[in-house]
Amino acid sequence: MNSTATADHAASRRRISLTAALLAFAIASAWSFVVSEALFRGDDVTWYHFLVSKTWVSIYFFEPILFLLLSAVSPATFGGYIFWSLTILLGLLLFAFIRMRLPKTDQLILILFFCCSFYGLHFMLNFQRQCLALAFFFIAVGAERRVILSPVLSFLSHHYAIVVHSFWYVRRLSVKAAIALSFAVIPFVYFITVGIQALAGVAAGYEEYGADSFAHLAAKQGINIAFVVLLLITTAANDRHLRSLSAIYLVQCLPTLIWPLYSGFFNRVDYFLFPVLVVLWPRDKTGWRLNVARLAILLYTLASGYWWMKINLGWIVFDRGGTW
Repeated sequence: MNSTATADHAASRRRISLTAALLAFAIASAWSFVVSEALFRGDDVTWYHFLVSKTWVSIYFFEPILFLLLSAVSPATFGGYIFWSLTILLGLLLFAFIRMRLPKTDQLILILFFCCSFYGLHFMLNFQRQCLALAFFFIAVGAERRVILSPVLSFLSHHYAIVVHSFWYVRRLSVKAAIALSFAVIPFVYFITVGIQALAGVAAGYEEYGADSFAHLAAKQGINIAFVVLLLITTAANDRHLRSLSAIYLVQCLPTLIWPLYSGFFNRVDYFLFPVLVVLWPRDKTGWRLNVARLAILLYTLASGYWWMKINLGWIVFDRGGTW
């Protein structure tokens, strides 16, 4: 391939997928019409009330990014809040995917994952601050040189961003070294992180959560383990970074199948880990490996999204009670 063709190919991978952008806009619009402030029980209604009352300034003084971005548009209703928050989140993710030089097809598939998978629906309706931290993390990953602003914005979106940045920085280790580090260090970091939150008086009771919802959590993580095993099997040996991150994830995830306490804790940080593997899998892949990655992400998105709707939609969106 000559230099001109190479430049054209690189430029084409920098282009935005208009289909992905329209999908993001359509989903943000749809949720803004569906939700009702009186019935909604997700975290988003809490953020909306904090935004309107401006109490976020004292409560989330060190994690202000979501509220600062939304203050610029000042949504007058909860439906408006949903539209603008989702539009901003998905727009930043799409910008990150462009910076990561993901082709248009992959941009569309990943936007679908962040809108419609189990993780994506939680991000859209509950964990917006976590999703914002991930978006700035992906923007930093896509930078051609080391940047400071994006990681800082990531930390100021949600302090648990330290998990995903720590996860990323150990990617250069060999698989064996990554597994050894995972056994020795990363569980300690997880427990310390949750412990600090508990000491601050804002812990969400993840010990009880793990015990009460162990069957659901074990099933979810079992599916994730199968997904990551397929990723490892189909990833070339020279793609060391992705293989090391996948090995770390597997080691960290396996105890969730037998240990309720750990399962509740791990579920807290898993929202910063599993989506990273999903986004990185199709990156720089070609041929059958790329096709397998795309198909696996699509199937996971549809299956896990259906599961989320089945067990969470009623009580989060329509206040009808629920099982999880």
